[in-house]
Amino acid sequence: MTLEEKKNKLRKYAIAIDRLARKCREADRWDSMAEGTGGIVQAGRRRGEPDVIKETAIAVRQECEQLASEANDLRRELVTALDQVSDDERRELLERKYLEGKSNAQLSAEYGVCERTVRRRLGTAIRDLDRFSEYFMG
Repeated sequence: MTLEEKKNKLRKYAIAIDRLARKCREADRWDSMAEGTGGIVQAGRRRGEPDVIKETAIAVRQECEQLASEANDLRRELVTALDQVSDDERRELLERKYLEGKSNAQLSAEYGVCERTVRRRLGTAIRDLDRFSEYFMG
């Protein structure tokens, strides 16, 4: 697996969290519409007909729960792997990048080093992760 492929695998959790956040915002919008009274969409609804807004709100909330479960699995796998990195500074750098979702620019500012140094340190930390865990296997 190339370094770029390893970075892509590490990014999966951050991507899953972003998808989850978007889906939860969508679910909140549907919940808000479903709880509203006298809305334009509900005004035309007849007795006995299904409430499409409420049904959609429930479906989107279920999708949100499924994404949360998937993100939790990815997080658990990543945390288990990161725990195998013995160097505290390298593990912390990986956590800040891939669990907290910090950009190289943010890390550069926090550590007081240039972005090139951050990229180099991340490469070293990823090699350690590869060496000490089975995260990149399969």
